[in-house]
Amino acid sequence: MNVKYFVCAIIRFLNHPLISEKNIHCSTVHKEYATVAQIVDQLMEPVLYEAGLDIYQFGENIAMTNFIIYFGNFFWDKDIYLKMLNSFCLAHILILRLLHRLSFCNLRLFAKVL
Repeated sequence: MNVKYFVCAIIRFLNHPLISEKNIHCSTVHKEYATVAQIVDQLMEPVLYEAGLDIYQFGENIAMTNFIIYFGNFFWDKDIYLKMLNSFCLAHILILRLLHRLSFCNLRLFAKVL
């Protein structure tokens, strides 16, 4: 595989009709809040859902996120709290790298589809 092939694939992808201002939205988020919200969504919600609780129905997911941020910054050991956030982010990076390696061979197929 050469670099030119991948550059062409990326250009074809970016020129796809679905990649437009109408379909792409940008937003700004607070990194700590977004990380804690992901922890709630990915680690806590599945367990609570299995127990029969829907934390999205009345906004409990938002309340849990706010609770964790408040206590993490003002009552809990700040170093442990930050290590938890960093560990979660590192786990995501490692998972994304693994998925990238698993799907790398599919990039050629994806580029042909475009």
